[in-house]
Amino acid sequence: MSKTEFAVLPLTSSAPLSKSKFVHGMQCPLYTWLEVRAGIPRPEVDAFTQALFDAGHEVGEYARQRWDHRLQSKGLAPGIRIVDDAMLHKAAVEQTAVALRAGASVIHEAAFTHEGIKIRVDVLERLRDGTFALNEVKSTSKYDQRKHLLDVAVQLWVVRGAGIDVSRVRLVHLNKDYVWSEGDYDLEALFHEEDVTAEAESIQDDIQIAALRLMRVVQSDSPPVVPEDTSCSSPYGCPFLESCPALGDPPEHPVGELPKASKAVVQRAVESGFDSLLEMSEIEARQILTYADGRPHEGWYCTWKVTTTGERLVLPECPDWLADFESPVRHLDFETIGSPLPIVRNTFPFEVVPLQYSIHEELETGETRHFEFLADAADPDPRRSLIEKMLVDLDQRGSIIHWSSYERTVIKNLIGNPLYSEYRSRLEALLPRLRDLGAATDKWIFDRGFHGRWSLKRVYPVLV
Repeated sequence: MSKTEFAVLPLTSSAPLSKSKFVHGMQCPLYTWLEVRAGIPRPEVDAFTQALFDAGHEVGEYARQRWDHRLQSKGLAPGIRIVDDAMLHKAAVEQTAVALRAGASVIHEAAFTHEGIKIRVDVLERLRDGTFALNEVKSTSKYDQRKHLLDVAVQLWVVRGAGIDVSRVRLVHLNKDYVWSEGDYDLEALFHEEDVTAEAESIQDDIQIAALRLMRVVQSDSPPVVPEDTSCSSPYGCPFLESCPALGDPPEHPVGELPKASKAVVQRAVESGFDSLLEMSEIEARQILTYADGRPHEGWYCTWKVTTTGERLVLPECPDWLADFESPVRHLDFETIGSPLPIVRNTFPFEVVPLQYSIHEELETGETRHFEFLADAADPDPRRSLIEKMLVDLDQRGSIIHWSSYERTVIKNLIGNPLYSEYRSRLEALLPRLRDLGAATDKWIFDRGFHGRWSLKRVYPVLV
């Protein structure tokens, strides 16, 4: 991996840390230093990530409407919305101060700065006793302490530091028990509020220490030392892996390429002096690449063998498995959505809904036929339409090939849905016909080009 050269930028802001930069710095101080001080272009946001951002904004808008509806039901004015532009933070802080002095009941996107950290509160709510509730809205279906606690705790520290008496901290997320039938969302039922005040309170001293430490980090012209236990991927993936000065060039075929490698086997290899599979001899591989109780691990050993020899390995179970297929063979692939906000009738937030499939049928004559389904946006019940057509297209005989367990899971979800109980027996009859080509490749086919991974994107270019 060649490291990208970058310039160290001057620190021009008295408040260089945002909420996200603070959270990133708690994961890795170098992550935040590179964000603030290194002139490294960030990777472009791909379409999938942009869709997640857009969904988050949409969920946030519904949450604001929820608070405004509450106020209006009491004959009060809706909440005050502060300018939502990261480049206008100083103006947003001033607008927030004006709204507070005016006695606003609710302030959306309230802005504060304290000790070099600037934050926005999704919904700052004035309580009856004159104190405030800090409400953080997430487009998730649950409170994830690993990701969310630092997020709300640093907001609490900043807002209190700015002189606001906050007595309650809530994490507001989508309610997975809410089933949307049709029409407007029931905004009270759509969201669930989780009180995390005690947890946020319990780490306020840690937040203060971390804030001072991270400010020293970004004020320095030199990158910080990265602690040994730092993760580059958890809880967030770092976008600077290709240019990180703390990472050396990785070895060719590192031990971590072992499929589903446990920490124990990687540690055993490293302690034995091996960073790469290519460094191990036959005897060493048989000694190290084992289960904890010493039994040989076939998948690890086979991965080592193909990596060192360059030869593809197909275990004898694979052709036996292929010979058991029943014609006509059909290849099935679903496409689904799992929208944060339900858009299909009788679904809940994040429910996985199949809306498309593709079936390629191989006949004994060698001919191939294609069948497909794509939901109509005007269809009030697209899953029913999909089931009815799929049962016809898959017929009642022949093996059904899929990659990984996803197709089986989709069919099982349809079987378990009481809305489609009249199709249950026919859907259940599909299950014994399913054949997981991905699982078979995982168990019985090994190639250096897989790098220990059996996703279709990794396997297809190598085999086909």
